[in-house]
Amino acid sequence: MDRTLLHQLMYYEYSLGTSAPEAARKINSVYGEGTVTDRTVRNWYHRFENGDTSLQEQPKSGRPSKFDENALKEALEANPTATTRELAKVLGYGNSTVERHLQSMGYRKILDKWTLQN
Repeated sequence: MDRTLLHQLMYYEYSLGTSAPEAARKINSVYGEGTVTDRTVRNWYHRFENGDTSLQEQPKSGRPSKFDENALKEALEANPTATTRELAKVLGYGNSTVERHLQSMGYRKILDKWTLQN
């Protein structure tokens, strides 16, 4: 579902005076269970109550979600015996994130060296 449409639906329900839990229930009954959570509707209602009727999402803070697999490949070429913790430290990501990407890229650690498996 288009997120802007979802925000419009929440604003509409807010304008009618519908409670956040009821708005979430109504939206989920029409568009499918799990379309929106009660917590998400409450967060948007809070924005509307504070005068922010913009339906655009605010930029998220924190680390960007884009993972640079090319940088990971380069780090592996430079040090094929590096641990996931060492790679995570060099790349600035979490250990589990690096490990997950190594696996999805087809890398396995064999005899203390990362190798690409088919």
